[in-house]
Amino acid sequence: PPPPPPPPPTSKGLPTGWKAKVDSRTGRTYYVNHRTRRTTWTKPCNEERRASAPFANAAIGLPPGWEARVDERSKRIVYVDHNTKKTTWKRPTSVTNTEPRRQSAPTPSDLHTSLAEESKGHQESTPPIEEEEEKEEKDEEKKEEASKEEEAAKEEGEKEKAEEEKEKEKEEKAEEKEEEKEMDAEAKSAEEKLKEKEEEAKEGEAEKLGAAEEAAKEKEEEAKADAAEKQEEAKEEGKENAEEAKEEEKEAAKEEKQEEKKEEKEEEKKKRKNEE
Repeated sequence: PPPPPPPPPTSKGLPTGWKAKVDSRTGRTYYVNHRTRRTTWTKPCNEERRASAPFANAAIGLPPGWEARVDERSKRIVYVDHNTKKTTWKRPTSVTNTEPRRQSAPTPSDLHTSLAEESKGHQESTPPIEEEEEKEEKDEEKKEEASKEEEAAKEEGEKEKAEEEKEKEKEEKAEEKEEEKEMDAEAKSAEEKLKEKEEEAKEGEAEKLGAAEEAAKEKEEEAKADAAEKQEEAKEEGKENAEEAKEEEKEAAKEEKQEEKKEEKEEEKKKRKNEE
């Protein structure tokens, strides 16, 4: 008996936007993503599940039509609005929050690497896309192109604005630097003036101290000179007094001898009178 036919493909467990199909020519199951216009023989669920596992809570509580994905390059969560075909880094908080954040968020085609390239190692042909799917893809492509143009225009405006802000910020920083330089120069000048004043004060104090020391030395030398002079005067006076005393003693002795001689003469005269 012929082998039983394989079970029909199921899209259960696939990432959002992916569907499982059967190639009518080969009977093989292939996978198609109508949003990114990608087809692959390899089941894409494992890689994307693994990539989005840490961000499982990101998709909880999103408005209808919104989807949370992981940017392959930055590994950040990006939110896709399938209603307007917009993407944003900012998490939407209500149904009306469909305006994307003005940043360079990736488009849906940037979120997944080309799964068709994964099949290069197998060197097999790309799985087919049915006519209806192809039409849907063309419509999606037109919408995406319009969305990209609008997003590009917004990004261009944002870039110009960002450049103007950067230029303004540079000018402000340059002005701040100039002001800081001027303030530093003024502070340095004030510090130098203060140092000069301190040096002058020190020199003045040193001069005063030196003058006081010189004056003290002069007074001390004058006092010594006065003392020495007084000592000399005292010595001279003592010598003079000693000489005067000697002279007086000599005079006194001389007078005493003269008195004695007078007395002797008078006694001789008395003796002579008595003898007569």
